[in-house]
Amino acid sequence: MDMIGRLKDSLVLQGIGSSDYWKGAIESRNAPIGLPITIQSDTYLPTDATPFYLRQVPILSAFTGAHEDYHTPRDTPDKINYEGATKIAKLMGLITRGLAIDDSAPKYLKVDPPKNQGGRGFRVYLGTIPDYSQGDIKGVKLSGVAEKGPAGAAGLKAGDIIVGLGERQILNIYDYTDAMADLKVGEETTVKVQRGGEELTLKLVPASRD
Repeated sequence: MDMIGRLKDSLVLQGIGSSDYWKGAIESRNAPIGLPITIQSDTYLPTDATPFYLRQVPILSAFTGAHEDYHTPRDTPDKINYEGATKIAKLMGLITRGLAIDDSAPKYLKVDPPKNQGGRGFRVYLGTIPDYSQGDIKGVKLSGVAEKGPAGAAGLKAGDIIVGLGERQILNIYDYTDAMADLKVGEETTVKVQRGGEELTLKLVPASRD
């Protein structure tokens, strides 16, 4: 459960594509609660569930959506939908209890990583999957790379920490997304990574998001 305090239109349940177990479980467990629910199949999420999925563990993430107060002092307790949060916690509790008493674990389904979402007009695709739970390090740690993407072809691996892309130094995810915006499809560039105690410079050719 990541940001469930602002229930308004519906509860977003993400990661449904990670297992065929979820849809039936959600429908049956929500029957006595009646929450409005939107389901999303995406399994590569900007939250702590993704590292589990990369290790072949089905995931389910509850989210009530981004809001303009996120990470600001304006995100005050009076704006929380306490009744909604209570219902969400009850639903997730019922789903969890169902998992605990079920005879078998949910089956893991493999889903290919999407091309980088990028935002703000990104045209290039690298096939990198940032580790959004990386902690306080300089650079962008990777949870994985798409098998057939440019990053994989360049030799990047899960666990690598990107510290440079093209002419830019990379200290965080924002540096990384800004650097990606400068890249051109089909034009070779370099990416610097820390791997163990070694820094490597690899050649990478961005592909098109299309």
